[in-house]
Amino acid sequence: MPISEEKAQPQRRPWAVSALSLLLLLEALLLAGLGTLLWFYVESLEVWWQVPILHTYLNTREALALTAGGLTLWLLISALFFSRLLRWAWVTSLMAQGFLLFIAIYLYLNGAPAQLQAQREHSYLAYLLYGTLLYGAFMVIYLNHADVQQTLRRPAGRSSRRKRYEHE
Repeated sequence: MPISEEKAQPQRRPWAVSALSLLLLLEALLLAGLGTLLWFYVESLEVWWQVPILHTYLNTREALALTAGGLTLWLLISALFFSRLLRWAWVTSLMAQGFLLFIAIYLYLNGAPAQLQAQREHSYLAYLLYGTLLYGAFMVIYLNHADVQQTLRRPAGRSSRRKRYEHE
């Protein structure tokens, strides 16, 4: 036995991971606010969303409010995963960002900002769409930060399942 045996200090959580879980929580709260705004306070939004698969048109207000509610739940779960340093945190967060960016880009390419700008009382929603695009792109870049990747990466060597069964 060596004379000076060092104790293993617990690994500190990198600042990037803590910031990311807070940013995911903030995004979930902002999406919940947007969904509430669309569902309860924006009554006269006259933008219709063509869904070719269903061969129908959906009211964008209702569809986006329900989607915002689902994404809010998804982002809250992702923030919880990040706070617990679970490996699935990165995958769930990146999938949520991808889905959010898909919806925002789809609306942007189908002319939603121009339609919203034409309705003076709802022109601020076009800026929320631009903000969603910017925030989502920032989150995708931040999710690929080296500290986040290294923290959530599986340790080299044995799998975690094998380690669990060796101790029993």
